[in-house]
Amino acid sequence: MVGIKPKDAVPSGPVKFFGAGTAGCIADLITFPLDTAKVRLQIQGEYVKGEGAVKYRGVYGTITTMVRTEGARSLYNGLVAGLQRQMSFASVRIGLYDSMKQFYTRGTESAGIVVRLMAGCTTGAMAVAFAQPTDVVKVRFQAQVRLPGGGRRYNSTLDAYRTIARDEGVRGLWKGCMPNITRNAIVNCAELVTYDLIKELILKYDLMTDNLPCHFTAAFGAGFCTTVVASPVDVVKTRFMNSTDGKYRSAINCAIIMVRNEGPSAFYKGFMPSFLRLGSWNIVMFFVGAGTAGCFADLLTFPLDTAKVRLQIQGEASAGKESAVRYRGVFGTITTMVRTEGPRSLYSGLVAGLQRQMSFASVRIGLYDSVKQFYTKGSDHVGIGSRLLAGCTTGAMAVALAQPTDVVKVRFQAQARSAGQARRYCGTIDAYKTIAKEEGIRGLWKGTAPNIARNAIVNCTELVTYDYIKDTLLKSTPLTDNLPCHFVSAFGAGLCTTVIASPVDVVKTIYELSTRPLQQRPQVCCCHDEQRGTTFMPSFLRLGSWNVVMFVTYEQLKRAMMAANHNYTTR
Repeated sequence: MVGIKPKDAVPSGPVKFFGAGTAGCIADLITFPLDTAKVRLQIQGEYVKGEGAVKYRGVYGTITTMVRTEGARSLYNGLVAGLQRQMSFASVRIGLYDSMKQFYTRGTESAGIVVRLMAGCTTGAMAVAFAQPTDVVKVRFQAQVRLPGGGRRYNSTLDAYRTIARDEGVRGLWKGCMPNITRNAIVNCAELVTYDLIKELILKYDLMTDNLPCHFTAAFGAGFCTTVVASPVDVVKTRFMNSTDGKYRSAINCAIIMVRNEGPSAFYKGFMPSFLRLGSWNIVMFFVGAGTAGCFADLLTFPLDTAKVRLQIQGEASAGKESAVRYRGVFGTITTMVRTEGPRSLYSGLVAGLQRQMSFASVRIGLYDSVKQFYTKGSDHVGIGSRLLAGCTTGAMAVALAQPTDVVKVRFQAQARSAGQARRYCGTIDAYKTIAKEEGIRGLWKGTAPNIARNAIVNCTELVTYDYIKDTLLKSTPLTDNLPCHFVSAFGAGLCTTVIASPVDVVKTIYELSTRPLQQRPQVCCCHDEQRGTTFMPSFLRLGSWNVVMFVTYEQLKRAMMAANHNYTTR
């Protein structure tokens, strides 16, 4: 896609707040087990009665021990409070960063390292003060060991807020606020400075160009340095927030007791999960824009996709009982499904569909600009060949990763729910297990070749036509890089893509649904002329509307993500 330069990325206030909060929440969802492991390792050694019985060793050992003794759900203890924290903390810290930087520079465009540090520390302190109660509850849930027959400290998130306020006073919800502000000041300063230095060294010695690999390397290096510097304060913060009323007189007292009882090495408990989480959190933050946009687009257009699948498999000789219902057109298919199977049938396979989007769209769209830069070797001139190569490369990578979710999604969508007829799959997990058991692990990758072919066509057409239409509109019309421009570009790209990709899409769908041995090649899959004609409209409506929702959402989230990483990427 056409790159957005930092100077052009000026998202509105609500977009900044919502984008930063959403990105933080999704990054938290994916990295939360590492955060829980970090908390367990940090509090280990306090010898709290009843909670020090389980011995944790390393990241993997901690996670496996928790799953074995408390169940897999224990890894997500405190998730609700964690998401509340991200929506409040990330929104304030990142959403106000640019405004605070402008305040310190008094509206000038020149922002030195000192101004950035001051803005980062200020917004960090404001965010901590605002979100501290959610952080306290999150840490206490993560530290709460759930053993068989043992009573729990808190029964729910709301109960935790009430209990802490009742037993320790309202001030108890802000326990550890000062060490938390100190930690965030250290994190902000260390991350900014080390990221800047590492990136400048990489570019100075021509090790990489200013693209994704360079940013990842700099971010991981910054994450390591930050963890080294901030870990002692982080451990003290965690223990102080988790402590009952009166256990420690202050955060300094907590640090003194910790050194006296466990030695200086206690300050680096949980170092590895801290580092892994910080690095992976930054990566997820980068990809989350594309994945979120894809999921949002899927939620809105999924009935059209289901109608497309039903029309594509209609008339297949081996369809058997599932071909008894006759579908005619998009509206006719949807109304027939609602009448015979209920409205929920339109969303059969939605879970697998969302899983597919989070993996597929994140790779395909999230890496497109970087792969394009790789093929052009950092040049500003991007020709049609480079765009086609980049689209095909990211599409093939995305298909290889997400193919199992696509197979399960299509099979659910094709599964008609008739009265008295047993369903082929009872749930998403059951579908993965059944396919692997009956057709082998390779069955989950059935149809990969036609899917790669389809996505090569889709990528070559969709991304390139979107790029070119958008370029043309910006150069030849009064439209600016905003919503109407994105809308027109996405709809035009959807029409061109459907025309070219529809035949391969039909073959891919039928082949993924087949239960024949894998030796049966996709070339033998055939479809009637009637099938090809009747599936074009739902394919276009689905792809056109999906493109509009996805590209428009992605463009907005991309701007918000750039604002979210402003302290990393504006140099």
